Amino acid sequence: MDLPEITIGDVEAAARSFQCEFRDEREAILRRMDTADVRACPGSGKTTLLAAKLAILAPRWNSRSQGICILSHTNVARREIQSHFGVTPELERLTTYPHFLGTVQSFIDTFLGIPAAVRKFGKRPVFIDNDTFEENAKRRFKHKAYSGAQRYLGLRQNGEAIISTLTYSCSGGALVLGSPQATLPKEGSTTHTQLTRLKASLSQSGYFRFEDMTTLAEWLLGQFPILCDFLAHRFPLVFVDEMQDTVSEQAALIDRVFGGRSVLQRFGDDRQAIFHGSNSHSSPAAFPRGVVLPMRRSYRLSPSIARLAENVCAGDVEQLIGNPERPDRAHTVFLFCREHIDRVLPAFANLVAEQVGTGSLPGDIRAVGAIAKANGKFPGVIGDYWPQYVPHARQSIAHLQTFHAFFRKAQAELASQGSAAEGREVLLGAAARLLRIQGVKNGDRPFTPTSLTRWLRLERPGEYRQLTSLLGEVSVRLVRGDTMEPREAANRLSDILGCLHKAEWKENARAFLTGDDESEGSAHEGRPVPRTPKNVFITNTAAGRIAVQVDTIHSVKGETVRAILVLETFFRNYDLKALTECGYLTGSRAKKSPGSTLAEHVKRTYVAMTRPADLLCLAILDEHLSPKDRVAMQQMGWRFVDL
Repeated sequence: MDLPEITIGDVEAAARSFQCEFRDEREAILRRMDTADVRACPGSGKTTLLAAKLAILAPRWNSRSQGICILSHTNVARREIQSHFGVTPELERLTTYPHFLGTVQSFIDTFLGIPAAVRKFGKRPVFIDNDTFEENAKRRFKHKAYSGAQRYLGLRQNGEAIISTLTYSCSGGALVLGSPQATLPKEGSTTHTQLTRLKASLSQSGYFRFEDMTTLAEWLLGQFPILCDFLAHRFPLVFVDEMQDTVSEQAALIDRVFGGRSVLQRFGDDRQAIFHGSNSHSSPAAFPRGVVLPMRRSYRLSPSIARLAENVCAGDVEQLIGNPERPDRAHTVFLFCREHIDRVLPAFANLVAEQVGTGSLPGDIRAVGAIAKANGKFPGVIGDYWPQYVPHARQSIAHLQTFHAFFRKAQAELASQGSAAEGREVLLGAAARLLRIQGVKNGDRPFTPTSLTRWLRLERPGEYRQLTSLLGEVSVRLVRGDTMEPREAANRLSDILGCLHKAEWKENARAFLTGDDESEGSAHEGRPVPRTPKNVFITNTAAGRIAVQVDTIHSVKGETVRAILVLETFFRNYDLKALTECGYLTGSRAKKSPGSTLAEHVKRTYVAMTRPADLLCLAILDEHLSPKDRVAMQQMGWRFVDL
């Protein structure tokens, strides 16, 4: 079909409706109706621009059998697009037939993956979800029918991970079993045969991984190549948002279906592709390519933030054009010594109060780092700056305020999982929480369940055996359904952990051990244990109360905040130290291409530095910055505060 032509009048009308300016490069993108990639800088308003383009097209789209296909990487991005649909009623048409609005994954599932599963296995998928697949695969694998594979994988450190990630790939038109964790034994072996049978059993029951849908879609297109023509006819115009986060396998499938057949416009920014690091089994799509339309003007960033951030990007440096209506602030580097790391967040909060003011909405003030999982370095992770920080992986028990609540959580885990190991981990979390409340540390850092067991095993083997015995006894008794009071276990735990400190348990530690009413906040002698919002550092400054949300860099991707503090963390090396040494933070970048680790540091830091509309700050260990580097950064516009 002939696509509508977009005129200058259409652009002006959209500008009035969306209360935006669509001039120069934005106008050119709106009017473009052929295949192209749009490379949009942070805060450029690309989602608003895409919604405006859809608003122009929707009322003029007359076909009842052909539609516009709008794809995004995540449901969050999809909802962001749809959030603009209230501007004009005609946009709601795009949520119904013949159009399609959804994620790349949902498109593949709907039009190719699910039909392929029905044809191949005679069963419509019940669950397309990696976690659900893992749960069912592990449970079925315990059956004696897989005893040979059990013996083989039991000798491998990653044997359980292999079971969790059994995935199809397509080779020569056939489905082939594999795993991103390891190469499986050769076909015909006992292990390969039994794993193939396990995967087939799960498939025939309707359990699939996300990656299986892409493979099944590829298989179906191999069986029926004409499906590409059908889909391209159905969708002559295709938009893909957040293209840099789309994995290469999905991007290849989109190209196979629409490439050369439909008009395909992809929006994104390869400099913000942080979901495909060196630990990932997937690689990002090739983006941008071919005709590239730039969006260099940021409506989020002030001119000073744009200047500081533009050098910290992957690839060649391109000018970021900041918003002159945004005021320039005192963007600051906090230099701290190891002994004063606890001063970083209070100093940032005081600067926010001074520069931005109080009264910000929750989440508007952020302190973010790249690494949350303990790695043996200090400082190395987000929690080193604020020990109360709880990584997302542990937040299922973060809200528990008493040993009684941990005990019941362990009981629930044991009942649902039937494994003593599950309950043991929860109870170790209770032990670590007790020591955190008491203020007992492992050197400069709070104890974690892992570091606690390691320290006891090396320093106090007698208490280590007692703790192991207690955890095993509690878990086994709970699995069997034997009666055991939480108070009994709490008393024994406090006796064992008493070896780590000479003082008596503090009042709030005793409240943790004896409290039994989680719903009322865990009372001790009528006094509730105070609660604070999850991962929010709160302090009172001279100007008023400041709340700082502490989180990972990944959590703020795509967001706009008022002020941000980027915390130096360790992944193979110190990220901000590496960026300084290579000139990314000093304005003198090395000409050679960065290695994979440095490239990850660059992209994550770029994402973090391009979130704030008002204030940008860094926290760097003082020994990581030379006097020469400091002078260079001051010349770029940074100010310094020594803690």
